[in-house]
Amino acid sequence: MSHLLVFSHQRWNFVRRRTQHLLGRMARRFHVHVIETPVRHEGPPRLLRQRMTPHLDVLVPLLPWPTRAEDVRDAGDLDGFDGDAQSLVRGLLADYLAGNGIDSVAVAWTTTPSAQPLIATLDARAVVYDCLEEISAEAGASPALVAMDAELMRRADLVFTGGPSLYERRRGMNRQVFCLPSAVDADRFAPHRLSLDGPEQRAAGTLHAGLRGPRLGFYGVIDDRVDLGLVAALADARPDWHLVMAGPVEGIDPDLLPLRPNVHWLGRQPYERLPYLLAQWDLALLPYAAGPRTRCMNPTQALEYMAAEKPVVSTALPDVRALHADTITVAGDRMAFIAACDDLLAESSAHRQRRVTEMTWSAGSMSWDRTAQAVTVLLAKALARHPSRLAPVAPRRPLVVERVVLPVRAPGGTGAGGVAHASRAALH
Repeated sequence: MSHLLVFSHQRWNFVRRRTQHLLGRMARRFHVHVIETPVRHEGPPRLLRQRMTPHLDVLVPLLPWPTRAEDVRDAGDLDGFDGDAQSLVRGLLADYLAGNGIDSVAVAWTTTPSAQPLIATLDARAVVYDCLEEISAEAGASPALVAMDAELMRRADLVFTGGPSLYERRRGMNRQVFCLPSAVDADRFAPHRLSLDGPEQRAAGTLHAGLRGPRLGFYGVIDDRVDLGLVAALADARPDWHLVMAGPVEGIDPDLLPLRPNVHWLGRQPYERLPYLLAQWDLALLPYAAGPRTRCMNPTQALEYMAAEKPVVSTALPDVRALHADTITVAGDRMAFIAACDDLLAESSAHRQRRVTEMTWSAGSMSWDRTAQAVTVLLAKALARHPSRLAPVAPRRPLVVERVVLPVRAPGGTGAGGVAHASRAALH
């Protein structure tokens, strides 16, 4: 099999996200090697290798602690591949490739611009930048990271964006920019597919024991993107509602979490349990704060909530509005958010039937399998352009480029909520 090397800023064994969904499927056609950002440890540098499937390995660079006192701040998990990590990881990777008889790399793929210098040293036939967030000074990125992001945008053979907002910002920066929104394993979350007497059902029941009122839930990483003030306001406004918040707390002080009798912080839950938690909620929430880090955010949970047939209320995320306006209620402020929850908890049976029909159709049309197939086709075309590796040529003239793998209106559909995958290309 051809080899696909991935530089990832997300931990494979943390929460299940786009990277695992997509690359797990790419391992059917490539041998995938996922190189995570380094971790500090006692001892010499080495690679920790984890075989996830017969054709997917996860590699964690373990790097020694800095010798200079001023560099101790880099202890623990590193945010990227920059700094002193770069040369160490380059050496570890070269040894790994040589030791496993890998003398050619078909695809170098990255989710972080900090890997750009490492990718530049590989003789990969195609370079893919899976751009998941806006990297700019506005979003707090360092000048060095902004420069690496710009270089990747210039030299990548394919650029994928996580949603339409980011696509609009990037579409003119490369000839091959594609919008690749989050997708879903709809069958995993469909209510009729759940086991009613299995261990995950029992575990979810235990976690919800004693929560008799309406249950409003969220799952995902709980970090500075979540509007904790909104969570507190929701709990205070409706003390008879129970807010269930499932997910690991990352990058914020746990003491900042609002503590209320009707707010329940469950911590990180196994991915296999999430459909069973969701099935026991009356309403699903996307309570993200407005700001640079969420301006181009396309939450994976949105389609999972929809596949579970749950009514959903979201804050005003542009990508949620663009992709799911017909199926998810978007609220512009806290009072509107609370009112939207009131309305959906009181929805009529006729409204529920229409909503469920639209949601299941939309979720069913946006599968990870179809997304992976679209990526496979694009990769095949990119590799065909480079039978042996040649440096990509930067655009010689300004282009208006539209390259999309994006939900579009289906014939007779209901608008942005009625979606189907499509590819469009137009050069002017």
